[in-house]
Amino acid sequence: MKTCAHFLECSGCAHHLDAKEPALWRRVKDFFDRPIPLILENRSGWRMRARLAIRKNGLGSGALGLFRRNSHDLIEIPNCLAHHPAINRAAAFVQKEMGRLQIEPYDEVRQTGSLRYAQFFVCRESGLVQLSLVSQEKRAAELLAERLWSQRDLWHSIWVNLNTSKSNAILGSEWICLFGDPFLRQRIGKSQIAFHPASFSQAHLSLFDKLLEKVESWVEPNTRLLEVYAGAGAISLHLAPRLSSSVLVEENPYSHLSYLESGAPCSFSYHLGDAKEAVSFLDKADLILLDPPRKGVDPQLLEALAAADKKQLIYISCSFDSFERDAKQLMASGWELQDASGYWLFPGADHIELATYWKKS
Repeated sequence: MKTCAHFLECSGCAHHLDAKEPALWRRVKDFFDRPIPLILENRSGWRMRARLAIRKNGLGSGALGLFRRNSHDLIEIPNCLAHHPAINRAAAFVQKEMGRLQIEPYDEVRQTGSLRYAQFFVCRESGLVQLSLVSQEKRAAELLAERLWSQRDLWHSIWVNLNTSKSNAILGSEWICLFGDPFLRQRIGKSQIAFHPASFSQAHLSLFDKLLEKVESWVEPNTRLLEVYAGAGAISLHLAPRLSSSVLVEENPYSHLSYLESGAPCSFSYHLGDAKEAVSFLDKADLILLDPPRKGVDPQLLEALAAADKKQLIYISCSFDSFERDAKQLMASGWELQDASGYWLFPGADHIELATYWKKS
């Protein structure tokens, strides 16, 4: 596999794309007392969603890319092997039109300029891109969006996110849809999810489909599900034919909007709140499904799970550090691991997604 010239400089990769496994995998295998599979595919062109910084390059003009490791020095990544080709085309067009309009990129030292980041999300069916321009001020982003929208064969929609903060926060709180459908309707597993740009989505969708198939194999018919860290509801909606009910708990209001736009069975309910609030729903659930962020499961929820009995648990983890910590606590309280699989959702990065199935009698 050909390696990009920027390989190992930008913060996106830690391995050659033809590596058989990430370095982390040895540690993962040592943790489990049984062999578990590592599932991977599509080592190039897999990334359907990307967020790129917009800064000045070495020539002093606006450019898109990722930061050099442990710095805020921009590394341009044209023709990135990980990106879906539509992202590379869209990013090149954004950069070209920024130059034509002489729009200044953000300078975090002087805190001048306009455009800070661009987020790209590719529709699997059409290949069109939902673009979000993160800007300090609205007018520059509007001018660029008008020019970009003229190339209609690239775009599903164009959004502006206003971020006037002086911090390193990537996104601001105000979202404005300038052109196109506000929601990108994406096939995820057996369901179609309507994604607002501020709602979470996996980037490697074809491999995430395989993870969903594994999760489905653990779910018995007529299960009462409690899904915590539910996002836009993609997992519950995929599992809907096997569920008698589902309670979804999530704190991101934009994920809630996406869920409402996607449509769900009347037996489903969505609770917008912190993960610890899921404790009140534990008694009525047969199966709890957790897909927490990197910090792992909320301590209060983990304590409630430790005290529960006659339950099943699916724990999907994006951080082995927090998973290892949480898993040890689950085991100490009587939970027994039944099955597990690893998914290399970010080939080229030292990162593993784990899907695990537990029971407690």
